[in-house]
Amino acid sequence: TRRSSDLVCFYSYRGGVGRTTLAVNTALAVAGESMTRRVNCFLLDLDLEAPGIDEFEKCAPPKADQKGLIEYVSDYRKMGRAPDLEEFTYRKLANQARTSSNRSDSYFHVMRAGRRDRAYRKSLDQLNWTRFYSQQDGNGFFENLRAGAFKQLECEFMIVDARTGLSHLGGVCIGHLADAVVLVFQPSKAHIKGLAIVAEAIRQREKREERPIPRLYVASKTPFLYEKGVDPEALKIIHETIAECEGTQCEVDWAPDCNDEYPFQLGDPISPVVNIVPQRERVESAQLPDSY
Repeated sequence: TRRSSDLVCFYSYRGGVGRTTLAVNTALAVAGESMTRRVNCFLLDLDLEAPGIDEFEKCAPPKADQKGLIEYVSDYRKMGRAPDLEEFTYRKLANQARTSSNRSDSYFHVMRAGRRDRAYRKSLDQLNWTRFYSQQDGNGFFENLRAGAFKQLECEFMIVDARTGLSHLGGVCIGHLADAVVLVFQPSKAHIKGLAIVAEAIRQREKREERPIPRLYVASKTPFLYEKGVDPEALKIIHETIAECEGTQCEVDWAPDCNDEYPFQLGDPISPVVNIVPQRERVESAQLPDSY
């Protein structure tokens, strides 16, 4: 039996909303000192067509040819069994202990998408996820990956950066892996219909598995009027989005200063919570390279 919310998927229907940044910062928060206790965390890049986790300074691989998920899948297909997970992951420092504190340094584990060389592109092009699930036990593969993260690496919490849009890998995460989902969107009409399709898929999965799958909606890049707070038009679209996705009203919270706290809580799936990240703010703790 799975523990409650031990794997959280970060999903967005469209790109450019800061989903990966939120996933990385959440991993740093979970592993670091902003929580009441440190939790050994595993961060997985499942956005194989547009990977980005290892572009963050705090998630950079120890070597340029560090293997990742694509190489892990390729070896699994060749051997017919799951290879040693440690060869395909690496450990990163989340927070360094202060000299005045008795607490030790905190770390988290990262599995990048892969090397991004010619072999990476070839392997990605040859992967048919539908066939992988039906003929090569894709379900067992991902369950083994999950079990390895929790047992071999002794992680307590797994964060997955999912593929944007309606894709096979997005379906793997939403329809199979996730125990909870963070849905990141920009308050515009272009995001509503796509999110509604995903929300319906989550509700259908809840019925099949007879368990709740909590979800948190994060309205990113929200226009903010200094005198009046959140732009009323944006707030209206946020409420329309939740009504379309969940068929209910929502409680709205917002994070005026993202540097004070990490504004992530998993809301009750019946009464969704929306965190609003104002457009004028940036989440700074995971530094992007200058060229990003």
